[in-house]
Amino acid sequence: MLRLTEVALLCAAVEPDRRPKVQDIVRMIEEIAAGTVDGPEPAGQH
Repeated sequence: MLRLTEVALLCAAVEPDRRPKVQDIVRMIEEIAAGTVDGPEPAGQH
């Protein structure tokens, strides 16, 4: 959930040129859904 919130914050950047492209957003969300993003494992997933 934290990673998805981080993506949302990128999309809400004040300056439009600092926002990611749609294809990049899709890729990030797909990586989150697939669990291929580096980071701590969610509780209970060990």
